[in-house]
Amino acid sequence: QTSKGFNATAGAQEVLTLTTSYSSSSGEPETIEKVTVTGPGFSLVSVQPTLPMTINSGGSQALSVTIQLPSSSYIGPITIDIYVK
Repeated sequence: QTSKGFNATAGAQEVLTLTTSYSSSSGEPETIEKVTVTGPGFSLVSVQPTLPMTINSGGSQALSVTIQLPSSSYIGPITIDIYVK
């Protein structure tokens, strides 16, 4: 699991798309199995490209993560977890 932290400032119930990346450093292909979002009232809308996906050894992949923000305005941290097998 890899965690990426972001600071978010957005109005209530907005949809926000963040771009992050994952780089394979294991010496063999890895599969990104799922992505989760942690933050009060946040929910995952979509991840592009579609998961699961395999990344070759030494390769990297940009991920666009779209999240629904909570029902009230929010300023603070959120975490995107990338689960790899």
